[in-house]
Amino acid sequence: MENLLLGKMVRFISIHNYRGYDWLCTTIYNQKTLGIDIMNTRFKQNIIIILLLISINHQLNQNGFAKINVSHANEKHIILAWKSFDNQKHTISPQANYPYMNCFKEASAKHNIPVSLLLALARGESFFNPKAISKKNCYGLMQIQWPGTAKDLGIYSKKELFNPCVNINAGAKYLAWLLKRYNGNTYLAIAAYNYGPNRIRKGTVPDGAQWYASYIYEHLDYVLENTSHKTNKSLVLEFTHYHMAETVMINLQHQVKDVPFEIFKSLKYTYDICFVYQNKNEKQKFINKIQQQSGIRPLSHIYNNN
Repeated sequence: MENLLLGKMVRFISIHNYRGYDWLCTTIYNQKTLGIDIMNTRFKQNIIIILLLISINHQLNQNGFAKINVSHANEKHIILAWKSFDNQKHTISPQANYPYMNCFKEASAKHNIPVSLLLALARGESFFNPKAISKKNCYGLMQIQWPGTAKDLGIYSKKELFNPCVNINAGAKYLAWLLKRYNGNTYLAIAAYNYGPNRIRKGTVPDGAQWYASYIYEHLDYVLENTSHKTNKSLVLEFTHYHMAETVMINLQHQVKDVPFEIFKSLKYTYDICFVYQNKNEKQKFINKIQQQSGIRPLSHIYNNN
């Protein structure tokens, strides 16, 4: 399809002022904005909602991973990053304490998977939410698919998937099986964790699976580098394609300084630009910065005040 319009690309973009509108249009100029529809909002605040009609033909099929340590990156760079981790995985460890740490450590010891890798998967899949349910029937911290994958792992009750230790152990067991299948190749194992083993083999990793491997690598980097765990995240913008989310986030990072933006794959399979924070005061400080420096009003702030 040559032109993909808003409903399939961007759910909502809330612009607090016209400076934000100008910034966003500049950010996506190379995506060929076709039209703009400015609507009155039904929210309490007087906010302008701008709907962007975007052509995203061949440009979204080119390699261009943004805001990842292996990025701007083709598959070769992603593979090299995971090989680097494999070479030092037994000498590096998490720098902070995370939820359900005892469960992660037990699963790590039982299945010989680095704790840091299990934490990265849980952070990327559910942000440590044991009650997480995706629209594809994946459950819990490690997003175990029900009933197929769960039953393959010896779990026959859906309720068990909401037990943090059971779910973490299942994720570790599945990852250990994938690592054995791919002869210890962590890159392929991580890609298959998301896409399924029948769709992943050396030399034929789909673009989306490559992105997922780079996405989990970014969470791995967070786990290994940060000395404290920020327990909350807040939605800024929501997209249905990861390339557009990455493009906008890179520009947002240049525009708004000292706000910890990240991309998260949501349970409804959107690609969300969020910021992570520790408490309500920090959250409000980041919201104010985003509005003042970019003109964008974060979606979570709008939804919470609707």
